Order: sequence, then structure tokens, then C-alpha cells
Amino acid sequence: MGHWNEAKINFSKPPDKAFATSFNGTFREKCLNTYWFMYLKEANLLIEFWRKEYNVSHHYASLGDRRPSEFAVMRTKIRALHRS
Repeated sequence: MGHWNEAKINFSKPPDKAFATSFNGTFREKCLNTYWFMYLKEANLLIEFWRKEYNVSHHYASLGDRRPSEFAVMRTKIRALHRS
């Protein structure tokens, strides 16, 4: 399974708690409530597939309705313009 603990969330901070609560709701709605897992291995595979889709291919309103990779390319170009 993927690295779920990469983001360090401090649940005593309201913004972090809100982020975690929002993500948990999205994860439950879009993944756990969508699939019927018969075996643990199947759950691991489907959850990993969903995680990659969510983190790589999903369009985010906070990124101007772009995928993270598209946003990264745009930011790199902007930084390059500012350095020249």
C-alpha cells in the first residue's frame, strides 16, 4: 500500500484537523462506499489505485481546476520567467 503517513497532520491545529476530516469524508465517499472488498489484497489494490488517481489525475479547484502535474509545470514556467 502507499505511504499514507507522508503528510504530518497535527490534529490539535484546527486547519489540519479540518483537512484530515475533509479528506476522510472524500475517501469514504469516493472509495470505501464505492467498492465492495472481498479480500484484503483486493482492498489494498483498489485503495492504492484510488490514491494514485486522487493524487495524480484528479483536478483540484484550489489549483485552478488543474491536475497537480499540470500545476507543477505551470509553476516551473512562471519561476523560470521570474529568474530571467
